[in-house]
Amino acid sequence: MTKRLLSSPLTFLLSSVLLLLASPRPEAVSIDDGFGAVEGVSTLAAALRNTQALKSAFARFNATAATTPAHEPREVVIPAGHTYRIVHTMLVQLRNVKFIILGTLELHDDNFHVWPQSRYYNAGLFFSRCVNLTLSGSDNDGASGSRGVGLIDGLGFRWWEAAVYNAVTPRAKGWRDNRPNIINVVGSTDVVIERITLRNAPAFHVHTSNTLRQVVRYVTVHVDTHRQFALKRRWTEETSAGRLALESAREVAAAATAAAVAAGAAADPK
Repeated sequence: MTKRLLSSPLTFLLSSVLLLLASPRPEAVSIDDGFGAVEGVSTLAAALRNTQALKSAFARFNATAATTPAHEPREVVIPAGHTYRIVHTMLVQLRNVKFIILGTLELHDDNFHVWPQSRYYNAGLFFSRCVNLTLSGSDNDGASGSRGVGLIDGLGFRWWEAAVYNAVTPRAKGWRDNRPNIINVVGSTDVVIERITLRNAPAFHVHTSNTLRQVVRYVTVHVDTHRQFALKRRWTEETSAGRLALESAREVAAAATAAAVAAGAAADPK
């Protein structure tokens, strides 16, 4: 006699769990996987190589974007414990990609001329016309409100100093303020930025425009206000000292002019 297996909610639930356990993880690559990234080096050459490595990693996935289900995004990973310098990294038309930062990205804070002169385009990570993009500081979706371990450091102090001593000070007319944001998202759809720590942006930490269905959540922002206040205090002191020196020089010049006029009048017999 053949026994018939009766379906039940419990049987269905167990089957679903087994299917989930058997499902492969999304395809993932690390920036270390043959893309030429240089870890732990703060030179401009390293920053340029790391920027190109990021672009190459995303380009590998973008070639197959049309065949990738939206619920199985590919992953580009910055590995934990590693630090990479970058310059302006423009990533265009990404589809179904998750950018997981478990280590640290740093915006190169020297050689300002290598950054775009337009503030609109200037960002460490510039995403344009992307669809279904997630940037996360965690490789685990975790519970609601959980924090990630990833960090993007804007290294903004030199930029702040340049802004104070050039844009604010009247003597530096014509200075172009091209301080980068950390993250720019433009003209994109279904974007999530989450569980990431952002520190000391030269300008804005996150800037988005013309983006449909965007979520920014569980993001931690740190700003070194002590260094900002110290910079402001130093600038105020130097500016005050400069003004006093200028006023003193003007007084000396005026006194010398008056003395010369008086001497000329005394020498004139008329």
